[in-house]
Amino acid sequence: LVIGNSTYQNASALSNPGNDSRAMADKLAGMGFEVLLRQDLTGQGMRVALGEFAEQALSADVALVFYAGHGIEMGGKNFLIPVDAAMRTEATATFETVSLDMVLSTVRQAGKLGMVLLDACRDNPFNAAMERTSGTRSVARGLAPVSLEGESGLLVSFAAQAGQTADDGARTHSPYT
Repeated sequence: LVIGNSTYQNASALSNPGNDSRAMADKLAGMGFEVLLRQDLTGQGMRVALGEFAEQALSADVALVFYAGHGIEMGGKNFLIPVDAAMRTEATATFETVSLDMVLSTVRQAGKLGMVLLDACRDNPFNAAMERTSGTRSVARGLAPVSLEGESGLLVSFAAQAGQTADDGARTHSPYT
């Protein structure tokens, strides 16, 4: 499953996820993967695509999800941001996003190897407007590390280290892609 979210309705648009997702889909198809390419997905669109992919992953040896778009960390967990998310408050943000945990559960369906490649480690585009639910800032810069301790056959790759942001890129593709 390859997702590229560029055209955000309530946040800054990103130049490269469309290009990055097409390039990754082409590369994976050339390597023999059956590819589902989806772009500019709403929250419901992301959940439907993950469901469709999860069904296919059940009969696959290898399952891979590539995501390019906005992503954030909230309360130590990572979330991918659909193009229709408004993210007005921390309290509602988790309902408007797709958790990385949900994505990981889809690739775990594969018989041998599940991979998640995230080109989503950017500043929170909703940070200035997002209403906080407490005095602390639970929305952090970059994405949180993921513990895979005790798991085998699972790989998660980030565009930047924990707590850092990655550039969208000034050229046709992001540096990560």
